[in-house]
Amino acid sequence: MRIVAVVVVILAPLSASAPSLWAQDSAVEETANRRVQFGLFSLGVRGGVDLEQSGQALAGASVDVGYVYTPRLRFRIVGELGFAPSPNSYVGSFEAVFRFTPDSAIAVPYIGTGLGVVGNEACGADPDCPAIWWQFALGFELRLSRSANWFLEYHPQDALRRHRLLAGITMRPGEM
Repeated sequence: MRIVAVVVVILAPLSASAPSLWAQDSAVEETANRRVQFGLFSLGVRGGVDLEQSGQALAGASVDVGYVYTPRLRFRIVGELGFAPSPNSYVGSFEAVFRFTPDSAIAVPYIGTGLGVVGNEACGADPDCPAIWWQFALGFELRLSRSANWFLEYHPQDALRRHRLLAGITMRPGEM
C-alpha cells in the first residue's frame, strides 16, 4: 500500500502539469521534417498484472521522448512498480516503439523492444540483482479524445520468459 501512495504522489503533479511541459508544436506530425527530434511527445499512466504465478499488481508510467526519421519510430522511457502479493519489484526501461499509424488515427497498433533494469526489494542480498532484461511491447491505442488514447499492451520481458498485461491512458500534446 505504501508503494501505491508513492506512485500517486509522484504521478499526480506530473499529470496536472503535463500540458505545460509539452513543446509548442500542437502535433508530432508537424515536426516530422527533422530526422531526429527530442521532446515530450506523450505521457502515459498504466496499470496491470504480471501473468506469472504470483500475479503481481503493476502500476507505472511511460514518456515518449523522441523519434528518429519518422514520428512513428519513437523512443520511450517506461517505469513500472510491482506490488502485492509477492515482494515489491521495479522495472525501468528504454524502448524503441514503431507505431503503424499516425497519432491522428482512431486506432494505433504498435510494436517495440528495448532494455530494462529489473530489481526487487531483496536486491541487497542477491548478487544477480538488479538485472538487465530484454523487453518487448505489443499493443494498440484507441482514441479517447483529440489528445488522449486508451491503450492495451502485452509486455513480455526477460527474452519472453515473463509476461505482463497493461492498460492505461496516454496523453499527447495538442488542444487540451
